[in-house]
Amino acid sequence: MNYLSDTGLFLIDTILGFFILIVMFRFLLQMTRADFYNPLSQFVVKASNPVLTPLRRVVPGFLGVDLAAILLLIVLESLRLMLINLLMGHSPNLLGLIILSCGELLKLATYVIIFSIFARAILSWFNPSSRHPMSRLLGSFTEPLLSPARRLIYWGSRSGPRDRIYRAHGVLEARRAASSRHRSSAAVGTEKSR
Repeated sequence: MNYLSDTGLFLIDTILGFFILIVMFRFLLQMTRADFYNPLSQFVVKASNPVLTPLRRVVPGFLGVDLAAILLLIVLESLRLMLINLLMGHSPNLLGLIILSCGELLKLATYVIIFSIFARAILSWFNPSSRHPMSRLLGSFTEPLLSPARRLIYWGSRSGPRDRIYRAHGVLEARRAASSRHRSSAAVGTEKSR
């Protein structure tokens, strides 16, 4: 492999990878119904509209899922993988490229979601009530993903973990007090029998 093909690999991976990331952001923001009036969301929409708008005329959505964005993601990722394989001197199989593209897109979606959750947690350390567009977008994006997890954590109680600890401590103190009363009454009972 020569330097020209290395440069081509880098350019293809960077340019197509960046556009795939933008379309993935748009798809995930639509799925979570995040705030589309946010300036960062508007950038994502304006950057992906030139390709998605004509494709939407041909491929309609289904049950709130943007099938045009999914098709565009699969085509772009397949194109990226095919060009990389061709520059490396391999002849790719079309079915294998499509399956690998779906796997790579699922991996990318998982990374975007995990990174968003970590970014929201880190931003909350500095200013929990921030009005910055990035923190508001992360909040509206991650909240539909985190609220089911919160329900599982708080299941069975209307209060948080701190209240559960206090209740558990109260139960232990009540048991300790009851056992000390039982010991003292048992000691008094043995003294009376003497």
